[in-house]
Parts: sequence; C-alpha cells; structure tokens
Amino acid sequence: LVPKQVTKLPRSDVRQIKWRIFSVVLTIMLAIATYPYLFCKNEAVFWSSGFDAIKNMLGWRSIDRATFVPLLHVVILYFGSFVTSIMQHRLVYMIKRDSHENYPEENFFRFISRRVIYTNKQRFSNRWQASRDFVVAPLAEEIIFRACIIPPFLLSGKISVVAICWLAPLFFGVAHAHHAVTKIRNGAPLKAVLFSTLFQLLYTTLFGAYESYCFIKIGSLPALVMVHSFCNFIGLPDVSLLFGTIKGNGNERVMKSVKIYRFLSGIAYVFGIVFFWLCFGNKTISLFPKGYLLHQRLVINT
Repeated sequence: LVPKQVTKLPRSDVRQIKWRIFSVVLTIMLAIATYPYLFCKNEAVFWSSGFDAIKNMLGWRSIDRATFVPLLHVVILYFGSFVTSIMQHRLVYMIKRDSHENYPEENFFRFISRRVIYTNKQRFSNRWQASRDFVVAPLAEEIIFRACIIPPFLLSGKISVVAICWLAPLFFGVAHAHHAVTKIRNGAPLKAVLFSTLFQLLYTTLFGAYESYCFIKIGSLPALVMVHSFCNFIGLPDVSLLFGTIKGNGNERVMKSVKIYRFLSGIAYVFGIVFFWLCFGNKTISLFPKGYLLHQRLVINT
C-alpha cells in the first residue's frame, strides 16, 4: 500500500509515517472484517451480535483496576532501570558540579528535571513519529498479533495456555524481521544484521509471550496497549552503569560513587526481576486474577 518512492525515505520522514499509518489502519479494518469468516463457525451469528461481538473479540472492555495490573507489573520489572537512570544523572551532576566551567546552579532535583524534560521534548518534536511509536504501533500490533490470533487458539481447546503464549509471539517476532532487509540495503554488515535480527527476535518473542499471557489472564486490549506504549517509551534496560566504562575526569569522589552506584544498580535490577517473577502468582503475592478472563468474555459462535 505504500508507494515505492516513499518506502525509500527514512523511517522518521513524515511522509513515510503518514503512509504507513494509513496502510496499518486499512490492515486492521481488513483483519477485523475477515476474522469471523476465518475463525467463526457461523459468521452470521457473529455479525448479528453487532459491535459487542467485535469488542469481545478484541478484548475491548471498560477500564477498571485489572486494566492497570500488567502496567504495574512491568513497572516493577523496570525498577532497576529507573534506579540506574537516577544514578547516571547523579554522576553527570557531580562531574559538572566539580568542573568550574559547567557548574550547575540548580540543585540535583532541578538538574535531573531539566534533563528529562529536554530529552522528552526532543523525542516528541516529531509528533507523527511519536504518534506512530506510542499510539498507532502499539494499538495495531496488539490488535493483529494478540486480539486476532490468540482467541482462535484459545477456543480450539487443543492448545494449552502455555503453548499459546509461546506460539503467538512467533508471528510478532517474524513481522519485525523486515528491518534486516532495510539494514542490508543501507550497507550494514551481514553479520551485524544477523546478530541484531536474532536479538530482536529474542526480545520480541519474550515480550510477545508476556503480552499474550496478560491478554489471556486479563482479557483487556487497553491493558496491552498501555504496556506496549510504556515499553516503547522506556526502551531496553540500560546496563551501561553495570558493565560500561565511566569517565570521572580524574575525580576520585566520582569514581568512588561509581563503585557504590554499580552495586546499588545491580541490587535494584535483581530486586525488580525477582519481585516481577513473584508477582506472577504465589501463596503470598499475586497481581493477576485467578482463571482466564479472556475465555470468559469471548463470544463463542456455534
């Protein structure tokens, strides 16, 4: 659907973004329209239910407390990233404060607030790109790769929930493989493209498995979109403080702080990962409801 001359433009080009949003919207409409003919035994019964049938299929339910469970769960996982980010800003603040030419007049809270605001202004300077990354892409991918794929598997009764959670993300992961073609066309080394593609396939599969689990447990498309947008905004965890080289410009106090911050960063990452795992459900802690709410809300057309 996107003209060839447009596909050759950079991904951040507004013309390409608009065309891709247009093609994505048409794809979503086509997927929803053909869904009952592909997966329902009696499509007439499906359409007779009207908009309610589509809402139940997509998991579009009213927002309640359960809607925010996956987002809270992911925030726990990113606890180490949040703590590490504050420490990295603190190190920059210390280095600038101890250098006469770059001494910040404000306190640390104002310093980090100014840096965060500036960074986010840069990220949202291209409104079309921000809309694609944080609204259109999460919504479209959750509708196609979760709402349209998981219900048929779940209602078949032949595949376990665990198998569905790991099978559905394969479609999601393969759909991102086209970035490899673009990188090769731009002259990137084949080995580097292969490594990055495999890495991307790994984390998209892990993320897709988690989103699939949340969809089956919560049965809420808005919950998935919020988590997807949040992860797109935060990105992959930054472990440069743990494993990277920090230049303190010969400042002994900064270098001592680096050692302490590395230790605290590691503790924060371990805490976030362990607590995230425990919150899946045990005798004392459980964020997710018992049973599978998606199965209860699906419209079964016979």
